[in-house]
Amino acid sequence: MNTRMMVAAALVVLLGVLQACGGGGGAPADNAFPQTLTDVSPASGTTAGGTEITLSGTGFLDPLHTIRQIRFGAVEAGTWQILSDETIVVESPPGVVGPTVISLLGDNASSPDGVLLSQGFTYVAPLLYVAQDSAAVDPRLYTVDLTTGATGIVGSIGYAIRCMAMGPDGMLYAVEEGSFERLIRINPLSGEGTVIAAVRDAVTELPVDLVDATFLDGRLICRTAGTELVEIDLLLGDVHPFATVSGLAAGGAVAASGVDSLYVVPGPDTDQLYLYDVGAGTTSGGAALAQTLGIQALAFSNAKLYGLVPDLAMILPPTLFAIDPLTGALLPLAELPAASRAVARDR
Repeated sequence: MNTRMMVAAALVVLLGVLQACGGGGGAPADNAFPQTLTDVSPASGTTAGGTEITLSGTGFLDPLHTIRQIRFGAVEAGTWQILSDETIVVESPPGVVGPTVISLLGDNASSPDGVLLSQGFTYVAPLLYVAQDSAAVDPRLYTVDLTTGATGIVGSIGYAIRCMAMGPDGMLYAVEEGSFERLIRINPLSGEGTVIAAVRDAVTELPVDLVDATFLDGRLICRTAGTELVEIDLLLGDVHPFATVSGLAAGGAVAASGVDSLYVVPGPDTDQLYLYDVGAGTTSGGAALAQTLGIQALAFSNAKLYGLVPDLAMILPPTLFAIDPLTGALLPLAELPAASRAVARDR
């Protein structure tokens, strides 16, 4: 064999080796990474982490290409589970504002512990949404950045709002203030409100006086002006009994702290924080609030409570307070626009 033929043969062998190892440019060989990652939902979450994200694709249970780790940028996700060959559920770790990449890593012959798949994800500042009542000429939806306390206008709602909560679908659900008392769905991107149905007792068909709302395990739970908790049907607006919280004063506010418990401020003149265990049907006294301020609405986000006080003796504007649920300490976070009535945490 002459020299030219020997060189050509060597090139053929070298090319074959490169193809088997994934190619000279770092691309994987055919079928080296058979999985696909087709969707990340939601594609954004707060910098505090804890957002439950569904990854969709194929081949997640491939025994030859096992997924060993999931990273958000350079940070490893501590909690994740492969539910099926097409679905992974992962909880986002804390991050910084801006885009990052979700990477699925594994170990295989072609690329030990190499990146199998990646998809974009965006960290955003944790927010609360604030809605105005009928005292505003043009009721609007606002945001409050829980990191800085800065407020921003989203847009006009078109309806005066009494209470509001963020649904699992990413939409805001609110009860209209006034004689109509309708269930309103609000787009958190535009602020535009849409009527779903009239809010009425499922048996008597009479209006129900509601003061605050929260979502608990996908269900819209509202506090009545009395001591009851009720559930609102998201399609029909029908109000059904949920629980009677004994020993609490009328009025007050409510916020879900998980899938089985609610924080409750008993009434406008009380200074005690309560925790209601939904499964057991029992109420336990929590921390004494540092001040009796007349908290009108509650939201729970990132292990903290946030309470809206409509005004302080008609001297200060509506104010959002951060509340430490363990100590009862209150810290003013932001002055809100006039006529602010309802708050809802960002999902």
